[in-house]
Amino acid sequence: MPLLTSLLSGMAYFIAGKYGLVLAIPPGFASAVWPASGVALAAMLLYPKVSTCIGIGLGSFALNLGVMANGYTGITIDMLTLPTCIALGASVQSFIGYWLFNQLLTNTLFDSPSSIVRFTLVVSPVSCLIAASVGTGSLFGLGAIDATNIAFTWLTWWAGDTIGTLLFAPLLIILFSREKRFTRVRKWQIAVPTAAIFSGITLLFYLSTVNQREDAQRHIVDTARTFAQNLSERLSISENKLLAYNAFFNSSSVITAVDFERFSSYILKDDHVFQGVGWTPIVSAENRPLYEALAQEEISPNFVFRDLNGEGSLVTSPEQAVYYPVFYIYPLAQNEKALGLNLSSLPHRLPILLRAIATGEPLATAPITLVQSNREQKAIILYLPIFAAPPLSAKNPNIAAAGFISGVFQMQGLLDNLVDQLIERKFGLRFIDTTDANAVSTLYETPRAKLLGFQPETIPMTFGGRKLEVTVFADAEYKIGSKDWTSWSILTFGFLLAALFQAFILLITGTTENIKSEVERKTLELNKEKNSAEKANLAKTNFLNNMSHELRTPLNAVMGFIALTLKTPTSEIQRSHLSKAQLASSTLMSLINHTLDYSKIESGRIELEKISFDLNIIIDKIYVIFLNLAEEKRIFFQIHVDPSTPKRLIGDPLRLEQILINLCNNAIKFTSSGGVTLKVNSEEVDDKHIALNLKVIDSGIGIEKEQQEKIFSAFSQAEKGTKRLYGGTGLGLSICKKLVEAMDGRISLKSKINIGTQISVQLCFKVDESEDGESRNITEKYRSDDTPLKNMNILVVEDVPTNRELATYMLADFGAKVFVAENGFIAINFLKENNKIDLILMDLQMPVMDGIEATKRIIADPNTRHIPIIAMTANAISTDVNACLEVGMLDHIAKPIDEQELVKKVLKHCKTGINRV
Repeated sequence: MPLLTSLLSGMAYFIAGKYGLVLAIPPGFASAVWPASGVALAAMLLYPKVSTCIGIGLGSFALNLGVMANGYTGITIDMLTLPTCIALGASVQSFIGYWLFNQLLTNTLFDSPSSIVRFTLVVSPVSCLIAASVGTGSLFGLGAIDATNIAFTWLTWWAGDTIGTLLFAPLLIILFSREKRFTRVRKWQIAVPTAAIFSGITLLFYLSTVNQREDAQRHIVDTARTFAQNLSERLSISENKLLAYNAFFNSSSVITAVDFERFSSYILKDDHVFQGVGWTPIVSAENRPLYEALAQEEISPNFVFRDLNGEGSLVTSPEQAVYYPVFYIYPLAQNEKALGLNLSSLPHRLPILLRAIATGEPLATAPITLVQSNREQKAIILYLPIFAAPPLSAKNPNIAAAGFISGVFQMQGLLDNLVDQLIERKFGLRFIDTTDANAVSTLYETPRAKLLGFQPETIPMTFGGRKLEVTVFADAEYKIGSKDWTSWSILTFGFLLAALFQAFILLITGTTENIKSEVERKTLELNKEKNSAEKANLAKTNFLNNMSHELRTPLNAVMGFIALTLKTPTSEIQRSHLSKAQLASSTLMSLINHTLDYSKIESGRIELEKISFDLNIIIDKIYVIFLNLAEEKRIFFQIHVDPSTPKRLIGDPLRLEQILINLCNNAIKFTSSGGVTLKVNSEEVDDKHIALNLKVIDSGIGIEKEQQEKIFSAFSQAEKGTKRLYGGTGLGLSICKKLVEAMDGRISLKSKINIGTQISVQLCFKVDESEDGESRNITEKYRSDDTPLKNMNILVVEDVPTNRELATYMLADFGAKVFVAENGFIAINFLKENNKIDLILMDLQMPVMDGIEATKRIIADPNTRHIPIIAMTANAISTDVNACLEVGMLDHIAKPIDEQELVKKVLKHCKTGINRV
């Protein structure tokens, strides 16, 4: 395992170091960012220390040895010292960084501003002093750098290691950490922005280096073109000097050696291009003695025509028809060896001379090595034909040539300061003759190696009929001499900013993580409290539901039997007593309903229906309910309905009725004289909706202004004495307000003490344009027929004897034949023997078998599943109603039982029937 850790950490350091060398500007120049330092610190913190430290040293050694040996080629013993010293510095630096990290950031790893500041200002810069100092000292001690470069090398090394540590160490530590605080989300939050910035800076660096390379390439091209232009101008000037000899010979009939020397010294003064200029006459065999005698007299007593033999020695020319001897030459001292040389004896020289005569143009030889030089020098010789008189044309001269002016172009002299300028600017040169593609000749070449990665620029030229090429290239010192400080700045400052931005992200994510932990802790506490509150609220709701059920059950019997008794013959006193008892029962029922409604609204469980209803039926019911109450108090109660108000609407009729009952009941309760008026009208909202306006106006006691703001609050009345004087819970108006708001309506109040109160309500309803008279027809049928349930067999399943008796009396009073069962189990057994039942009224809470289970079994039996079942129970909340409907009951009747509702729903479901599949 330690061996594997060493290998992995060494490989990681090596790969990161390779990447750092890619970021070096240029290769060999100190890297502005050294990712390997960050990899080393992260590895020391994440893995076993000793084996990791050894691996880092091995990776550093291998990396630097490869750099020194140029790819591990030609490794010598002397090369091992420097990589060893640098590797030792890298290992020690990683260990010091690990120690500082543990001392300063152990318990607050990148989770607080102080830890990030300590890492940024202490751990990274201080630990990175080690490798920079050891490495720079080793380079200087071994002579790799001189004293002038110590400061720059150390600063660059330290800055590169510090930025690498700041940027890569935190990222790798967090990405590879298994601590729970570094969640996957936090890792992504850190890694993605860092990777994006890192990629952006790398791309910017790449673009900068590409731009720099393009600039350098353009520089090479421009330098090559400038050089070629200067060389061309120099050759042109030299050729023009030879052309001056043409005029010189044509202007004189006799030219002596002294004349030639005097003219040449003038023309070639301060000239470094020509090795020499010569005059070569065309001499026939018969004129040879004359020319040799003249030269022996004017130039040298040893002058003879000489040929160059196959062994490279000069010998006296044998007899031949025509000679081409070098007769005059300047300067003589440097070129005396060429004096008298018969050019026709030189290989390939005669064809050039003859072609020059034929074309009338100067022609050059292939590159040659000068025989008159003490050392080998490349040169070309340009031959200019001289005619006795100017030819008629260059290509078809009619006058024979007299001879040739020849100029020896020495490459060293020709290129001279031009090459020096190239070398000074870190460029190299290759000057070649490509006239013969199969035998390319090199005229001049600098001894400098080409710099890889840059294209040399080659420019073709022509001179004296020869094809030449000038190639200029950047040498190995060119890039070092033109450091790319722009790219260096992008890397250095870009990654420094990236490291600071990463520190900012660490700070934000760390703070967020701390806040998140705190929020989770607080949320857990709040959830506990919330659960406790919900349990308390549920207990309250269950208590209210149970109390409602327990109160409704006996109240059902009280109200039912009072209603039945009032149908029987009674005395005036008995009827008065019963009516008062009925009123008290209704008040008690209203109190129960208000309490339950408020509980529903507070818990957010109120549900609104959207069904078609007849507004006139609700108005009629309100009038009937409150007319008697008003008459008993000797006040009037009147309703004014605008004739334009639509009759049929779509909405929740029960809630509308509840709002009107509460408002009218409140108005009558607090009015002792005068009366109460209900005004109803509508406003068109659009072609399908109307705003229904309801105004309840009374002439009661009124409400003080300071009390009006809280009159809609729960359990509130205008004054403390009001409850004692008029009674009530103080829930009516509060329920009205919440119902109106639930229906997206508005409610407002105007009141003056001892004058009266006006409460206005506005509700939006959809207009029902269809004709549906079912409810009206049932009511009319009920009013016109005293036994609407005649011939119906109804089973009442009820465990309370008084409720069974009451239901039996009510149903029998309307003509039904009633059967009873004390619980669900008895009901199921009864149905097995009596299958003529038309409808079942089912209580929910019963011993032995409740109504829900009994309904499931009845529906599951093919012989009884066709019988309609209606719940008739004191469980009146919406969840109980939904539970009834979900198991297959068709409807719900709440206790205390309303006779009209009972008859209406029985007729509805017996009439429509049921078809269960």
